[in-house]
Amino acid sequence: MSSLRRVQRRSSGRDVRWRRVASRPGPLAAVSVAVLVAGCAAAGPGAHPVTGGAIPLGAQLFPVGDREQLPAIVGKTLTGSDLKLRSYAGRSVLVLNVWASWCTNCREESAALAKLSHSLDRATASFVGIDEQDVASAARRFVTSTGTGYPQLRDSDGTTLNRLTLLPSSGIPSTLVVDRHGNMAARIVGPVTAPQLQKLISVVAAES
Repeated sequence: MSSLRRVQRRSSGRDVRWRRVASRPGPLAAVSVAVLVAGCAAAGPGAHPVTGGAIPLGAQLFPVGDREQLPAIVGKTLTGSDLKLRSYAGRSVLVLNVWASWCTNCREESAALAKLSHSLDRATASFVGIDEQDVASAARRFVTSTGTGYPQLRDSDGTTLNRLTLLPSSGIPSTLVVDRHGNMAARIVGPVTAPQLQKLISVVAAES
């Protein structure tokens, strides 16, 4: 077993490292260290995605019959409201975007996703952000500066992200697309543009 620690150099606010340390160190204990400069994402967990010209480069679309249901995640938003992710299931495609105020690439991506969320009908897609291991005050300033209006679920200790097993626990940004049946349909590990995400949403929304 191992635990994930995030070490941030406060002087710059941009140099972020994720370190996975063996919980039972010993002479033969293997310690793997993943260093992440803010905004860079590590490779995602193993999977057998379906890829092709219909979806954007870098995205992974999973076969309908192999999809897993979105976990029953409940938490608090940055505004203090209760949020149940499964309450979005069945209404539209759900986009979950993992970000943090200390993530350099997240700023441009979040601003783009904010505009995309305003341009799409709620019957087509809903958006929820997951603020990862962040300072609440910094996260709220980030949301204001990027114009993000959709709910932001706080994940102060990484528990929520660990339950979303299709996404890497050692890198952000990343994005998960959930189909209308509440099943995890696709993922993008790393930054995504609005046109790329809109294309992926269209593919998942068009499924029967």
